[in-house]
Amino acid sequence: MPAAFFKQTATTNNAAVGDICSRDIVMTTPDEPLGTAIRSMAARDPGRILVVTPGTQTPIGMLSRIEVVRGYDTAVSRKIEEQHTIERLRLRTFTGVCVMEYVIGPSAPIGGKPIGDIQWPAERAVASIRRRERLVVPLGETVIRSGDAITFLTEPGHQTDLALLSGQRAGAGYEG
Repeated sequence: MPAAFFKQTATTNNAAVGDICSRDIVMTTPDEPLGTAIRSMAARDPGRILVVTPGTQTPIGMLSRIEVVRGYDTAVSRKIEEQHTIERLRLRTFTGVCVMEYVIGPSAPIGGKPIGDIQWPAERAVASIRRRERLVVPLGETVIRSGDAITFLTEPGHQTDLALLSGQRAGAGYEG
């Protein structure tokens, strides 16, 4: 390692925290809109901002960039799920087709099999597969895995068959 590294490390090890800490503290309160806190973070570029009680400014927590990103990701995921639900309801309203979602259980008869090899009930279609955070386009060679969330389009009356194939009890699917 270069000598400069050792010199800097020795200096840092001997320094007091007060000698090297940031004194330009960015603060927010728990009731402040997240957008305002994000703008404060962007303006000064701290990795975290201190969350304090209004008035007394007693510290009650920290808000980090990663928490902001996680919160944003959660909000976007919820919004996408809401839109997906609305589209399911529209489809059912206009066509009479049921849209059912089942999470494939570990003992599902279709688990581990390619879609094309499964004997599906009549009047159904595999519309999509959510595998963790990814959307998989269902093709004949796509293998169904435990934990997959499969969305089916089906005529009324086939929900029980699909639930059993998915390793769920009858009526356990999500209908939109």
